[in-house]
Amino acid sequence: MYLRKMDIIDKKTEEKIEEGYESIKKKILDCIETYPDDIYLLLRLGNVLLQSGEESNTFVKGFRKKLLKIRFSKNKLLPSEMFILFRLLYLCEEYEKGKEIFCFVCGLQNKNGLWNISNRETQGLRFLFAPRTEQKESVKEFLDALTYKNRTDMKRFSPTFLDSMGEDDGRLLVIKEIIHRICNSAEGGIRILDAGAGKGRYLFHLKHAFPTVDLNACDISDVNRKHKNFEGIKWKYGSLTDMPYPDNMFDCVYTCETLEHCYHVSNALNELIRIVKKGGKLIVIDKNVKLLGKLRLADGEQWFEDTQMIRLSEEMGCDLEIKENIEYEMDHKRDGLFSAWIFTK
Repeated sequence: MYLRKMDIIDKKTEEKIEEGYESIKKKILDCIETYPDDIYLLLRLGNVLLQSGEESNTFVKGFRKKLLKIRFSKNKLLPSEMFILFRLLYLCEEYEKGKEIFCFVCGLQNKNGLWNISNRETQGLRFLFAPRTEQKESVKEFLDALTYKNRTDMKRFSPTFLDSMGEDDGRLLVIKEIIHRICNSAEGGIRILDAGAGKGRYLFHLKHAFPTVDLNACDISDVNRKHKNFEGIKWKYGSLTDMPYPDNMFDCVYTCETLEHCYHVSNALNELIRIVKKGGKLIVIDKNVKLLGKLRLADGEQWFEDTQMIRLSEEMGCDLEIKENIEYEMDHKRDGLFSAWIFTK
């Protein structure tokens, strides 16, 4: 379809390509049927499925039946293979089984960053320490798996995300205060980014409060891209550790309850500060570790403390302003759960 829109192929050629693609998909399922107990074959064919972006219900359902029938030992798979298996389970909506595999293989990484397996099978262990090529593949597949997990979980849990907030919510007021400061001191157009925008509930208020400001949104999932809150907003796909913007682009970047889901906090902050202009602001609004236990944590979620943010600000060469005990939600809760860490580049 993309090639035809670009006038590279005509409709007839496109139909032939689609027929060939359907034939390949059928052959994949037939091949798995012929060798039903070959987990390695399934993973390699499944990786073709993942690389193609194939998500049609009919094909995925057929692949899921084959995947769930197969029996295997985790101790006979390389880490890279287990990350592929995780993505296939997630694709087939076997989330709990996928999460089990993901946690298992993450636990195989040693303190040196290498992946190993300590359990031995009677048939013999394929490796003690994965060779160098496998180490590279493991890192690549881990990052792909992590991105896939975050994007899929965002889509799964999106219906529970709030799409509105009060005008006097303390978190929103912190952001508005900083933008006011910038508007009063800056000359020319002001450019703002919501990193991890969700359903755009902050941007809904900001576009009315600052009609002349260039507002932007970025998120790891496009499931909410067409939400009404994003009308008039420039939206892009990206993660906190891989922002699709050039250096020194924004006067202010803010991220609210998003950093808590990052596995590599320092990498995320360095990436966010990269796209902030010299003298610009990076606002992180998130939960304070002092209140740990108040809420149930999601998978991989982490809360933050001032000393951690002070250390990171020093490493990045930024000044840091801290606001604690921020009011939130409609009933103006002020229990110390939320803090704002404001970095100046």
